[in-house]
Amino acid sequence: MIMAFTIQSTTERLESVAGIALAGEISRLSGLYQCAGHNTSLGNSLVAMFGLLVQGRSNFEEIDLYRNSKYFKTSFELPYVPVYGNPSPPS
Repeated sequence: MIMAFTIQSTTERLESVAGIALAGEISRLSGLYQCAGHNTSLGNSLVAMFGLLVQGRSNFEEIDLYRNSKYFKTSFELPYVPVYGNPSPPS
């Protein structure tokens, strides 16, 4: 049996989001954010790093890939996506 495939291209940004919503729920249930105590910048960074790990990324520098992703921010309930080298909220 011969199968024919049609390959199309796009200029749109494609983002694999499989499992991010579930991972966000896991981070909430595990209390990951609370591990940072009262340090909200550290809590955001911990949750964001967990989100990166879920996506198969082990380097925090890659957080910039998700800077404008509303889905990433919403799934992990982040008030902002931390910036590599400066985890404080944007001014």
